Amino acid sequence: MWPVEDGVLVLGRATPALAVGEPELVVAGGNVIAVRQSVDVSRVSATDRAMLGAAVSVHIPDRVLCTARVTALSLWSRSTWQEDTSNVATQHASLLPGASATDANLRAQAKRLVESFGGFSHLVAELAPGVDCQGMWAAPADAPHPDVASFADPPPAIDQAALAQFHALPVFVEIDRAYARRKKPSEPAHWWELTDYSESAQLARLPDGRRIVSVSAAVCRGYDDFTMNLEVYFAATGDDAAPALKLLPPAEPSEGRWSSAIADLQGDGSPDILTLDGFILSDGTKLGEQFRSRMAIYFCPGDGVAASRFLEERTRSKN
Repeated sequence: MWPVEDGVLVLGRATPALAVGEPELVVAGGNVIAVRQSVDVSRVSATDRAMLGAAVSVHIPDRVLCTARVTALSLWSRSTWQEDTSNVATQHASLLPGASATDANLRAQAKRLVESFGGFSHLVAELAPGVDCQGMWAAPADAPHPDVASFADPPPAIDQAALAQFHALPVFVEIDRAYARRKKPSEPAHWWELTDYSESAQLARLPDGRRIVSVSAAVCRGYDDFTMNLEVYFAATGDDAAPALKLLPPAEPSEGRWSSAIADLQGDGSPDILTLDGFILSDGTKLGEQFRSRMAIYFCPGDGVAASRFLEERTRSKN
């Protein structure tokens, strides 16, 4: 399985030594979405080189979107693939000088963007020219579309057990302490007492009988006030009426993603979570590594910054 971002397959982290030629701007819908640079194919791994000419199918949760062949490998850099998930490309696109669209000017703009991104981030596989496949992931063309299970409201016992264990998590208590340090005198004592606090539990049933519970809580007040999003996952065993739940780490604040479905995309027996804003969460049973596919929805301005600030403060307090 390869994550798909704006029609290209993300093969892995980039190695600058692969680059040849000049960087180029990638424009879609009038916005600069990335910067690309050709690669010396002889320097890439045999596995990546074998992608050239390969037929792949591009998928969305409910179906195969299209089938196409890989025609090129290149280095791409997008802000959504960096530590900073703000849309740097769009921000810079509005600042780029537009008086001249000469090749020299475009190359200079591309170089400035690469520098702002901190270098190229990923090696990607490009599909045949003219093929527009804006899916979430790709697989070999002969691979079947996986069984995808959607998240839905859980039975009452699972809902109650999941929320109870969620509230008892150390990170949930840590967030409350962080809120207490910032809260105004007129505000309630705990973050879950805020009027705009929301929480929910959702359950997905995999075809093999496994059950994954997603639990989330959020307060969205923008950049200048208390904002926080916490989403965690539990594996459920036992009867629906008397469930046992095991936390799947990590359990820490993040951008709001909202789990929409689950499937074994890689065929390795481990669950992969698909989210509404285009993340694929997959790392064995940890659900820890985040591949961003096509950005579809952005929920709460400031929640990514709030999560980063929370983790930085935690690190400082431990040192």
